[in-house]
Amino acid sequence: MTLERPGGVAARFLFAGSLIAIMSACVLAWATLHVDDGLFVDAKAFFCAGQALDAGRDPYLNASLTGCEIKLQTLQLHDWPGSRNIVVPVPLPPVAMLPFALLALLPFGAAIVLWTGLNVASAAWAAELLRRAFPALSAPFIGTMVVLSVLPAGIRLGQPSGIVLLAVVAAGLALRARSRVGAIVWPAVLAIQPHVAVAPFASMLFAPFRAARWAVVALGAGLLAVSVAFAGHLSFEYVTRVLPAHADANLLDASQLALPSALSLAGVAPHVALALGDAAFLLAIVAGIVIATRVARSSARPEALVWLTTMIGTIAAPHLHTQQLSCVLPGALLLCSLGTSPRLARAAVYGVAIPWVSLMSLKWGPGFALAAAAGEWRKPSPWRLLAVAGFAAAFCGFLIGLALLLAHLIHPLHPVAIVPPPAAALAEQTWAIGIAVDSAAFRIATVPARMVTWAAELVLLGLAVTAARFLPLHRKDVVRLNGTSVPTG
Repeated sequence: MTLERPGGVAARFLFAGSLIAIMSACVLAWATLHVDDGLFVDAKAFFCAGQALDAGRDPYLNASLTGCEIKLQTLQLHDWPGSRNIVVPVPLPPVAMLPFALLALLPFGAAIVLWTGLNVASAAWAAELLRRAFPALSAPFIGTMVVLSVLPAGIRLGQPSGIVLLAVVAAGLALRARSRVGAIVWPAVLAIQPHVAVAPFASMLFAPFRAARWAVVALGAGLLAVSVAFAGHLSFEYVTRVLPAHADANLLDASQLALPSALSLAGVAPHVALALGDAAFLLAIVAGIVIATRVARSSARPEALVWLTTMIGTIAAPHLHTQQLSCVLPGALLLCSLGTSPRLARAAVYGVAIPWVSLMSLKWGPGFALAAAAGEWRKPSPWRLLAVAGFAAAFCGFLIGLALLLAHLIHPLHPVAIVPPPAAALAEQTWAIGIAVDSAAFRIATVPARMVTWAAELVLLGLAVTAARFLPLHRKDVVRLNGTSVPTG
């Protein structure tokens, strides 16, 4: 099986360079035109948490973040002046905040340029690796899906979407290359987003070679030791206070895509919805490893173990926003390339790559949906490109119109005054107030957009099960995959 796309170094740099230019131009336009209230909102919160760590303060407390976030104008919603008093929390374990503690040593302007540039370059690198891994899929399709999945909802907010996508892609390819270094470096990078890292970490325990399995065990033990030794009290606070408070606050979030949010919409009690979400996540990881192992054996692609497990685990995660859906992309593209219902798989990739919830809340949303047509660039068939462009823009416009109608019929936005909480209060306290206000107005309005993503996720899950059941198993030229046979050709 040929996994390397033809083309030399020039072709690789041209492809990656084009994506870097496109994403950089979008970020520069957002920054200079001041058309986006949420630009770098999460990056500002990360920076402030890093500053708090550098100063020896608790980065989870409202009081530790308030001054810095107000200075950086972290949350300044034009239709809610009081929103500047809402503190954006950073629900990451202390060990995952260490990179932000280093960034916070720089002036914010330099830090945000470095952080954004790193994410843009990582996303372009991930796209190039995926382009070479899937020669049957067109380069415009892969590049467009990567840009759509990381830029509008991830890099725009300052999330590490590009870095995390690269780590998922490279961790899978490390299995194919039997790279001991890659098997420990890329899972370590994934630790920057722990709830995303759980699934790939678990899948690496079933890696094709023993060194990778031991490397992941050693990495997990090392991260745990560092967390306890250097930030034991913060780690304890994170587990016992921050995680429960953040889960409760985000259950009503109008942009949440996780199962607990869907159950809450259906009227399930909050504590029951959260418990069912956690249980479903654990079961999904187990099922994902079983399905991914079978597909890896059948398709002669050991990287499927990481990519499909990560896809299934991310879809079932108890906390899921649009910016985390980029982790679904490698597994989804793999399903596209396997040949089982390729058109359905392609449509599902569009469904998860286009950030419907984010685009419908932005003035330029239909324009970005229009850009999805670039994935269908074919010289012999320009009409296909125009058809996809028209459908995507019209569908996004329809979702926006439906959302505005539902918001108007159900509940208008009623901003409330935000009173500074006690010094010992978590940042989630004011964040929960902001979520509640936003949810009252928009929670039902975003359901149509979320249903599009949910439908695409269900299609991908079904295609993964189908691939595991019906792809033929080959018996010759095999390597060992944790005690089972994996074909290599």
